[in-house]
Amino acid sequence: MDFKHLTSSQFDVMNFLNEVAMNFPQAISFASGRPNEEFFSPDKWFTQFDTFREYFATKHNLSEQATLNAIAQYGRTAGCINELISQQLRIDESIQCSSKQILITNGCQEAMAILLMAG
Repeated sequence: MDFKHLTSSQFDVMNFLNEVAMNFPQAISFASGRPNEEFFSPDKWFTQFDTFREYFATKHNLSEQATLNAIAQYGRTAGCINELISQQLRIDESIQCSSKQILITNGCQEAMAILLMAG
């Protein structure tokens, strides 16, 4: 990767944001792209993936290999977990919405860019 186009001040900003995150772990910063480490639990991730894989295979009547291919490949832009998120929002937050009303982004910056374009 070529970082020649980045200036020293751009690296300084990222270093500063990372230092803030380390020095103030209770602060929630969306600036440096650091997920909350409280949610880092690889053992849980694998268990949850297996649960989702089984759900997806049953729902779509797919073989194990077809299920893994469908989950791992780029697919519909509406996503394959929107229905589950809709159900969770209804159960946990009493928010009624359809799976078509949910847009999953690849982070805060993408979500803000889409919101700004829609505004």
